[in-house]
Amino acid sequence: MNTKDPKIVNLGYLIGRIHQCIRKNTTTKALELNFPYRFEHMIIMRVIDKHGGEMSQSQLLDFLPAFDRHRLSRACVEIEDLGLIRREPNPNNRRENILFSTELGTSTISEFKQIVLSANPQIFNNIRPDDLDHMFQTLHQIHDNLSGEHNTLNT
Repeated sequence: MNTKDPKIVNLGYLIGRIHQCIRKNTTTKALELNFPYRFEHMIIMRVIDKHGGEMSQSQLLDFLPAFDRHRLSRACVEIEDLGLIRREPNPNNRRENILFSTELGTSTISEFKQIVLSANPQIFNNIRPDDLDHMFQTLHQIHDNLSGEHNTLNT
């Protein structure tokens, strides 16, 4: 990595590469275990799970920049057909649905988390616990800086 490039360019690139490695390892492990769900479905389920098992499609879209409305809508229909979520019309906005994780969805996301862990055991090798804690604190601060009140684009 060229250290003369601005750090923000390197950060985005590095996070993208890390995500690709995690996805590849997880997909390989999921296939070995005959896990029947696609990675993108599990990412959607993971976001819903992180929000208490319920959120609107427009809220979900905010967390998934690689999706447009139509692609997300199709994916939600697929996930509902798999029995992982239930979609109900939003009483405040008839053009969107509220997504609810089902019991199967909740247990499936727990299983997926275990697959991610087992597929990527080396992810934090050679990193001291204090350094790992500091890295996560730094990443959370970067997120807060970009999404919170400190973001000049939000004013």
